[in-house]
Amino acid sequence: MNMANFVFDISIVETDPGHPESPFSPPEDWTGSLEDYRGWLRTQFKASPWVRQRLAIAARRYQLKGPLDVRGRFGSILPSILTSMLEKIRAEPSFDE
Repeated sequence: MNMANFVFDISIVETDPGHPESPFSPPEDWTGSLEDYRGWLRTQFKASPWVRQRLAIAARRYQLKGPLDVRGRFGSILPSILTSMLEKIRAEPSFDE
């Protein structure tokens, strides 16, 4: 097994349809709007641990103001999605509570 196939650059977030290596990328023939994209990503988040993990990594990077190159036609809505995700995480009780 070649582990290089599983390495990804966490600073790049590709949102254009048709990038199978990116959990932020809808299927190639997808034609939804920005709000449709928000719903699509929410559905993917609920269904896939891989998407949850990658969104959490991107959200943390965004929160810490680390380099995050958001590309593609749905890139403009991604910061608000990451902000919303961070707000929900902060609102959840911690293990200590």
